[in-house]
Amino acid sequence: MKKNEIRIGETYVVKVSGKLARVRVTGESPYGGWVGQNLATRREVRIRSAQRLRRPAGRPAEQVFRGASRRALAENRCENCGKSPVVGTDAAGTALCADCFVDTFAGG
Repeated sequence: MKKNEIRIGETYVVKVSGKLARVRVTGESPYGGWVGQNLATRREVRIRSAQRLRRPAGRPAEQVFRGASRRALAENRCENCGKSPVVGTDAAGTALCADCFVDTFAGG
Protein backbone atom coordinates (compact mmCIF):
# COMPACT_ATOMS: atom_id res chain seq x y z
CA MET A 1 0.00 0.00 0.00
CA LYS A 2 1.01 3.63 -0.25
CA LYS A 3 1.56 6.08 2.59
CA ASN A 4 -1.34 8.32 1.55
CA GLU A 5 -3.79 5.35 1.59
CA ILE A 6 -3.31 4.62 5.32
CA ARG A 7 -6.14 5.79 7.60
CA ILE A 8 -5.89 5.88 11.40
CA GLY A 9 -8.57 3.74 13.01
CA GLU A 10 -8.80 1.32 10.06
CA THR A 11 -7.85 -2.37 10.22
CA TYR A 12 -5.29 -3.78 7.78
CA VAL A 13 -3.58 -7.08 7.00
CA VAL A 14 0.05 -6.42 7.99
CA LYS A 15 3.21 -8.49 7.90
CA VAL A 16 4.29 -8.81 11.57
CA SER A 17 7.30 -10.98 12.45
CA GLY A 18 7.11 -12.73 9.10
CA LYS A 19 3.41 -13.59 9.40
CA LEU A 20 0.28 -11.85 8.16
CA ALA A 21 -1.87 -10.45 10.98
CA ARG A 22 -4.85 -8.14 11.32
CA VAL A 23 -3.74 -4.83 12.85
CA ARG A 24 -5.80 -1.76 13.73
CA VAL A 25 -3.79 1.43 13.15
CA THR A 26 -4.14 3.55 16.30
CA GLY A 27 -1.95 6.54 15.45
CA GLU A 28 1.22 7.92 13.94
CA SER A 29 4.56 7.08 15.53
CA PRO A 30 6.71 10.05 16.58
CA TYR A 31 9.64 8.18 14.99
CA GLY A 32 7.92 7.74 11.63
CA GLY A 33 5.35 5.24 10.42
CA TRP A 34 2.36 4.19 12.50
CA VAL A 35 1.47 2.48 15.76
CA GLY A 36 -1.17 -0.24 15.76
CA GLN A 37 -2.63 -3.08 17.78
CA ASN A 38 -2.38 -6.70 16.65
CA LEU A 39 -5.97 -7.92 16.97
CA ALA A 40 -4.94 -11.55 17.59
CA THR A 41 -2.46 -10.88 20.42
CA ARG A 42 -3.60 -7.40 21.55
CA ARG A 43 0.05 -6.30 21.46
CA GLU A 44 1.18 -2.92 20.22
CA VAL A 45 3.14 -3.00 16.97
CA ARG A 46 5.05 -0.33 15.09
CA ILE A 47 4.57 -0.21 11.35
CA ARG A 48 7.65 1.48 9.97
CA SER A 49 6.58 1.67 6.34
CA ALA A 50 3.43 1.35 4.25
CA GLN A 51 5.03 -1.60 2.44
CA ARG A 52 4.24 -3.83 5.45
CA LEU A 53 0.53 -3.19 4.96
CA ARG A 54 -0.93 -5.65 2.44
CA ARG A 55 -4.57 -4.56 2.18
CA PRO A 56 -7.48 -3.30 4.27
CA ALA A 57 -8.97 -6.19 6.28
CA GLY A 58 -12.43 -7.24 5.20
CA ARG A 59 -12.23 -6.35 1.50
CA PRO A 60 -14.35 -8.49 -0.84
CA ALA A 61 -12.54 -11.45 -2.41
CA GLU A 62 -12.81 -10.02 -5.93
CA GLN A 63 -10.65 -7.06 -4.90
CA VAL A 64 -8.20 -9.00 -2.74
CA PHE A 65 -7.50 -11.96 -5.03
CA ARG A 66 -6.34 -10.19 -8.17
CA GLY A 67 -5.99 -12.48 -11.15
CA ALA A 68 -7.79 -15.49 -9.64
CA SER A 69 -10.39 -17.05 -11.90
CA ARG A 70 -13.96 -15.93 -11.28
CA ARG A 71 -15.08 -19.57 -11.26
CA ALA A 72 -12.67 -20.50 -8.45
CA LEU A 73 -13.75 -17.49 -6.41
CA ALA A 74 -17.45 -18.09 -7.01
CA GLU A 75 -17.14 -21.76 -6.01
CA ASN A 76 -14.68 -20.83 -3.22
CA ARG A 77 -12.50 -23.78 -4.29
CA CYS A 78 -8.72 -24.11 -4.52
CA GLU A 79 -7.48 -24.40 -8.12
CA ASN A 80 -4.72 -26.84 -7.03
CA CYS A 81 -6.58 -29.42 -4.97
CA GLY A 82 -10.27 -28.44 -5.02
CA LYS A 83 -10.56 -27.83 -1.27
CA SER A 84 -12.34 -24.82 0.17
CA PRO A 85 -12.27 -22.07 1.30
CA VAL A 86 -9.91 -19.96 -0.78
CA VAL A 87 -7.57 -17.90 1.44
CA GLY A 88 -5.18 -16.33 -1.06
CA THR A 89 -3.48 -16.39 -4.43
CA ASP A 90 0.02 -17.08 -5.66
CA ALA A 91 1.98 -14.73 -7.91
CA ALA A 92 0.28 -16.19 -11.00
CA GLY A 93 -3.18 -15.47 -9.59
CA THR A 94 -4.09 -19.09 -8.81
CA ALA A 95 -6.74 -19.30 -6.05
CA LEU A 96 -5.35 -21.40 -3.17
CA CYS A 97 -6.72 -23.05 -0.01
CA ALA A 98 -4.86 -22.69 3.31
CA ASP A 99 -2.81 -25.90 2.82
CA CYS A 100 -1.69 -25.04 -0.72
CA PHE A 101 -1.06 -21.40 0.25
CA VAL A 102 1.27 -22.44 3.09
CA ASP A 103 3.01 -25.04 0.89
CA THR A 104 3.56 -22.47 -1.87
CA PHE A 105 5.01 -19.75 0.34
CA ALA A 106 6.84 -21.97 2.83
CA GLY A 107 8.94 -23.41 0.01
CA GLY A 108 7.24 -26.83 0.17
